[in-house]
Amino acid sequence: MRVFDDGYYKYMTLMYKHLGIKCDPLKFLFSYSFIPKAIPSPETQSDQAQEELAQPKVTFLYSSNNHRLPPLRPGGQGFLSWLWELIYVAFFFGWFCLACFWIDARKDDQLETLEEYFNRVRLPRHFVYRYILPPFATLSTCNHAEMLSFPAHDIVQYVRRTYRAPHYLVREGTQIVEDTLSKGLNIRLGARVTSVRPTGSSVMVCWESTSSASELAGEKIPPMSSCQRKFDRVILAVPPNIVGAIFEPLREETSFLPTRSVESLIHTDASTLPIIYSEPVKAQTTSKEEVEWGHFRSTVESTESIHEHPSSYIITTCPILPIDPSKVVRRSYFTRTLRTPQSREVVNRIFDKSATPGGQATDKPAGWRNGDGNVFLVGSWCWDGMVLLEGCVVSAMRAAEDFGVRAPWAQS
Repeated sequence: MRVFDDGYYKYMTLMYKHLGIKCDPLKFLFSYSFIPKAIPSPETQSDQAQEELAQPKVTFLYSSNNHRLPPLRPGGQGFLSWLWELIYVAFFFGWFCLACFWIDARKDDQLETLEEYFNRVRLPRHFVYRYILPPFATLSTCNHAEMLSFPAHDIVQYVRRTYRAPHYLVREGTQIVEDTLSKGLNIRLGARVTSVRPTGSSVMVCWESTSSASELAGEKIPPMSSCQRKFDRVILAVPPNIVGAIFEPLREETSFLPTRSVESLIHTDASTLPIIYSEPVKAQTTSKEEVEWGHFRSTVESTESIHEHPSSYIITTCPILPIDPSKVVRRSYFTRTLRTPQSREVVNRIFDKSATPGGQATDKPAGWRNGDGNVFLVGSWCWDGMVLLEGCVVSAMRAAEDFGVRAPWAQS
């Protein structure tokens, strides 16, 4: 995570300021392109079809917070066509923002999904699939069907808190954040946790050593050995599917929290970049200010996001079109937690302190609560909001308060 805003990421911004981590404002230019049909196999498609798929037409250019008005016109797009698209997007985007500020998501027994909300506020399907789902699916790194199943409450609150909020970039990169936060910690890698079990007033952690011999509290641990140790408290900062695998009290409930594996690549295959206009014109549009390019390339089912890094590397997440394997520098996979109205209810129940033994609430169903047995959950999914880094900070602050420690950047 390199870029954030101070609207949604309130506590993360305060934490950065407290730690003295310098951040600089950053502006983005985004291109939107759409592949209207499913990608056929190379054997069945014509040369012209292959060329169109390789470079789908850019239909719209958007500047973050509209810092460039009027918006830029993509090369090859006629003036009247561009003007019509501009009016169309401006009208329905304005209506979408008004809806988010004035029409709350329903809070009845059956919580409203994003798809139901779009239908209720009467946003046209074409606009939703071309301009709303691509950035939100990229933000949540999921496909469009999964995004439409998110609680509408999440997106409505996100739009309200990020509207007109500037973007910032950590000046020295995320490595400085990791180094600052991990300073003084005893970190042990090469260990795969197999179970976490409360035992009286302590917690038993069992794990397998997966690397060469190392030390823990001065004790030599041979490679490929099974280990166990009691701790006073345990914090699980892992996705819910891992929580369910190693922590039996939440095995059933975490099965209702959907996750997906996401692919992200760092590469130098410039042929995957959309052709917006000629390079000299592109250079002129970005030379006067610090601007980075992002691209949303979509089908009806999903969106791939492309980020042109200043280092000349290209970062593609959830790729749709093929990338030359010889130009791939690094390929990685990570687990992303998704949201549904049902999973939101499960998460809110786990973190609902009004139903804990200290404050019994007879109308709430029984079940494990965060902190029971001295086991605590922390992570981007451990709050009532979008699965983003702000959730990590908020849930970590909550765990610290349970330990009797108040985060120094927390406001009263």
